[in-house]
Amino acid sequence: MKKKLVNNIAFFTLLITIIVALGHVMTPQFMVKYHLANTKAGVVTLLQAEAKDSLDVLVVGDSESYTSVSPVQLWEKYGVTSYAAGQIAARLSESRDILATAMETQSPTVVLLETNSLYRNDKKDDSLQGKISEYISDHCTLIKQHDCWKSPIHTASNNYKGFWINYDVVPCDASNYMTPTDQEEPICQENLDTLHEMEEICKKNGAELVLYSAPSPVNYNYAKHNALAELAEKEGLSYLDLNLCSEEMAIDWNTDSRDGGDHLNSAGAEKTTDYIGQYLMDHYSLKDRRNMKIAKSWNSLVDEYNAKSERAIQIITGKLEPNQKTAMK
Repeated sequence: MKKKLVNNIAFFTLLITIIVALGHVMTPQFMVKYHLANTKAGVVTLLQAEAKDSLDVLVVGDSESYTSVSPVQLWEKYGVTSYAAGQIAARLSESRDILATAMETQSPTVVLLETNSLYRNDKKDDSLQGKISEYISDHCTLIKQHDCWKSPIHTASNNYKGFWINYDVVPCDASNYMTPTDQEEPICQENLDTLHEMEEICKKNGAELVLYSAPSPVNYNYAKHNALAELAEKEGLSYLDLNLCSEEMAIDWNTDSRDGGDHLNSAGAEKTTDYIGQYLMDHYSLKDRRNMKIAKSWNSLVDEYNAKSERAIQIITGKLEPNQKTAMK
């Protein structure tokens, strides 16, 4: 009897601890801080909040995707509706799942696949951090199903249609990262098979799959470019390697990276988005929706986005301290 009582006390103590912990984790502030909105479940939840058949461009991949393409910027300049549906540390199979889920409610003309996931090992992360992240992503119904997350994550953060405004600056030496070579860095067969599945999903839904590589000295080199260019040619896909265009885009690796050449900050993303936007307009028949009914909801984001983006650029260029208040409402 005493043993049963002890076991019951231990059980309820553990249960209360778990509930309290989840209560701390499941707040918009916590999710924003640790990018839990960019777990697979978080991305899917926010995608499902978008109006049906409202997105003409879908961006998928790992964090290189949602830090390199700004949908609000594409909207303001071209009237193109898009969503940066990247997942933090995404394996290619996870990007495939997000793509398949998106196609249930959307009919994009173009799907941009950021290629870094093609070089990720598609095995599950068995570390404690990986298991916790996967559990939160795949099993927590508060994230997966509860409508209360659809608004707070957008409004309480710098997350705009999947893109994250960022003003961190950590320079890197990128003088030789795209030195030409004839070598190729191979892509594993598992990821090639998954890419074929993504091609079929796009084909079935009338979308054009386009490969692109975001500027990133940490993740890219010429050997990878050679392999990706050959793969694109073999598969009949378009491939845009922005690592070869960094000078044309005026990327400054002293100011445009948030973390030493791994990801772009807002200054770098603004430049890549301009380049990608012009590429899309030159090669694909995308609608200008600025005179359509959907314009109201998109235009509602523009002023706030521009104010935050401008502040980020001022911080990046040293014109403003990160904790300095501005007149921005």
